[in-house]
Formats: sequence, structure tokens, C-alpha cells
Amino acid sequence: MESYLRSWRAISQTTIEKYLSAKLSFEGQRIERIKTFYGQFGSALNENRAQSLSSSFVCFYETASVLFPDVRDTLDSLSPHFVLGIITNGNTPQQRTKLATAGILDRFACVLTSEDAGVTKPDVRIFQQACEQMHLHPSEAVYVGDRYEVDILGARAAGLAAIWINREGVPAAGFDYPFITALGQLTAPLVHVAGASLR
Repeated sequence: MESYLRSWRAISQTTIEKYLSAKLSFEGQRIERIKTFYGQFGSALNENRAQSLSSSFVCFYETASVLFPDVRDTLDSLSPHFVLGIITNGNTPQQRTKLATAGILDRFACVLTSEDAGVTKPDVRIFQQACEQMHLHPSEAVYVGDRYEVDILGARAAGLAAIWINREGVPAAGFDYPFITALGQLTAPLVHVAGASLR
């Protein structure tokens, strides 16, 4: 099973990068992902079969998505002190559906997708657009992300402070403070980078 998961994740990364670089449509990357995955194990899928399997997967994926256990408590602790937003590389309906299904969509003043922004992380413009929507100067914002090159370096290039959540604890080349492995550790880095006062 682990080999199947590794294969699926690697293919997903490749196809989503093609979508983000406009080489494939959002639906196109889903179809290519299914075809490539099955093809690795000797099954050639026609377009109709690939679409059917992709639709079944998306339905399961959207209903089965769950939050990390530290998310709700963290949102509860941050909401009284910060205006919260999300920047995500992805399709707008899918991203908003995931947040709504998880019951946290209403926690965010801004949900900016790469589809709506017209650019993808780490392009500085998507971070700047989010700040504009939230009526913040980039220097007033702190971005928390799990991909060092895409999230952290992109946010810093746009003028935001950034905190890397690295749940696996595996360092990236050239990484520096702040660095956390769980959202429950967020308070101290926020105080450090933003001078925030949290009760």
C-alpha cells in the first residue's frame, strides 16, 4: 500500500505543477493523474473511464478530508487577535468546498486562490493581493505555510514575515527561524516575528 501512496503523491505533485504553470487545466491535471497512476501498473484508461474514476476520487476526497487535530484550537486562540486569511494554489470551488466541509470557511476574512489571483505561489503578487484584500501592508502580515520554497520564501520576498510549519521536522537547505512542527507551537514565533501580544 505504501508504494501506491508514494506513487500517487509523486504523480499528483507533477500534475498539479503542470496545472499551476498553465500547461494543463484543473480538470486536465486530474485526468492525467489518474491515467498516469493506472498506467504505471499496466492499465491504460480511455478518457471516459479516467473521468469516471477521477470524479469518484474527488467525491471521496472532499468528503473524507479532515483537519489536523490542532487546527480548531489554534484558530480559536488566534481569532480574537488577528484577521485571518488563506492563500492557496488551487481551484477556487474545490478549495472553498474543503474549507466549508471542514467547518472553518467562515473563520477567514480572505480566501485567495491562485485561480482567482491569476498567479501562483511563490509569485509575490498573490501575497500582495491577499494583503490588499485584507487592508494590510505586507509588513503587517505573518504567513504560515508548510512548503518552504513556495510558501516561506515567497511570502518573505513579498515583504511578509513567515513561519514554516514543518510537521515532519525535516529541515530544508538554508532554512532559518521561525520553525514549528505543530500549530500549537505558533504563539512564541508570532510574538517573535510580529511583536504580537496574545492572552
